[in-house]
Amino acid sequence: VDCGSFNSGGNPEGQLRVAKEVAEYVAGGGSQIFGLMLHSFLVGGRQSLVPDVPLNYGMSVTEPCMDWTQTVEALNALAASVRQRRDRLYKQQNEAGTIRRSESMQRVSFPEIGQRELLDNLRVQNIRPLISPACVIEEYPSEPEIEQLVLTTRCEVSSLLQHQRNDRLVVIVGPSSIHDTRAAMEYAARLHTKAAELSEQLLVIMQVNLEQTSAAMNWKGMINDPNLDGSYQINKGLRQARQLLVDINRLGLPAAMEFLSTISPQFVADLVSWANIKFNESEAHRELASGLSTPVGFYTSTSGEWKSAVEAVGGSCTPHAFLSVSKQGIAGIVETTGNRDCHVVLHGGDGGPNHEERVVRELSEVLESLQLPARVMVDCGSFNSNGSPQAQVRVAKEVADYIAGGGSQVFGVLLHSFLLSGRQDLVPGRKLIYGMSATEACMDWSATEEVLDLLAAAVRQNARLYARDEPPIKKARA
Repeated sequence: VDCGSFNSGGNPEGQLRVAKEVAEYVAGGGSQIFGLMLHSFLVGGRQSLVPDVPLNYGMSVTEPCMDWTQTVEALNALAASVRQRRDRLYKQQNEAGTIRRSESMQRVSFPEIGQRELLDNLRVQNIRPLISPACVIEEYPSEPEIEQLVLTTRCEVSSLLQHQRNDRLVVIVGPSSIHDTRAAMEYAARLHTKAAELSEQLLVIMQVNLEQTSAAMNWKGMINDPNLDGSYQINKGLRQARQLLVDINRLGLPAAMEFLSTISPQFVADLVSWANIKFNESEAHRELASGLSTPVGFYTSTSGEWKSAVEAVGGSCTPHAFLSVSKQGIAGIVETTGNRDCHVVLHGGDGGPNHEERVVRELSEVLESLQLPARVMVDCGSFNSNGSPQAQVRVAKEVADYIAGGGSQVFGVLLHSFLLSGRQDLVPGRKLIYGMSATEACMDWSATEEVLDLLAAAVRQNARLYARDEPPIKKARA
């Protein structure tokens, strides 16, 4: 149990109270709590880091802490509760005639104990060499035309995010995770043709997710497991991923990617025009976003709340210094300037959808009050559609209606789409269905075309509304 943080409301007195409540639970015989955490320093409270202002000795500069007197009081209460629990257990065993050592007094025995060389990397089975980003980039280099496409697309996304433009909508569309490069290229060719047809209204960027959390069908994505068999041929996966991104960009179709690892961007980020990050509370990912050269969308949390995503956007627009690796694969200290093109992606949550107009309006007002880009992106799939391709179409239509009605706070949408509808499981020995997602369920191509046409029509209607409301331009006198 963490007695501080949210459990105490960030209050040192509250933390002492929580610690005493835990002590009462333990003294009463409670056995499910094996440990707790106390935030403590010499002096209670916290102080701010202010340039040229001397710091108070022994006081925290981050989370408020208990002072030493409160800490001693808490420790004494906890020690007394453990003694009471032991006495209670001993009495019960004595009455039952089964006296034995308390479980809390027994020692866990690891087979590795006594092997001093295993104090480090105790649970690491193997460390294999990783190819450097520079080598992969040299093997699969970008091209001047690709560099121009990436730069132009990033600038256009930034302009749509920052300047309340309603003449175009950013559309991130593609498979939730790519496992088949041949099917991905067939999809990219179709999407490129459709994107060119609707380019005046839509800025279409293909979603090319190459990393996956292990919770997704126990497969960690093309980069980590390109053979789909748990062999983790990561060097092969990095080469395969970069080759695919080069091929997609070569078509004239920009690419988007979700970054899970904080190292993989060094291998492919120059080919990515938009990135998204799922772990909005991770300081490492906020640091990563602060240094990325592309606009970055932070998903709302799995509960559906958006406060942590807003904090991530705010935190990522400031400078950071952190540990990472260079293009040569050498560990180093990275210093960033901050990324002003970060934004929130409404992803839905366990509590249901969060793409409603009310949520969009409230979130935009909060962002504006913080002097952050006051526009958002809506993920039409994921929790907002409860993983249903049919429901995803419905959500996209609701967003289109909002835009057609004059709504201006949504600057982009995210669509989960592939050649075939639905999803399939990765089962050893079973052949996969060509063109169907192996992770999140996707819309098929016909539904995707329908949704893209609908969104383009909504942008045209929105532009007409704003054109009608603009005052006529007065001619200057001669």
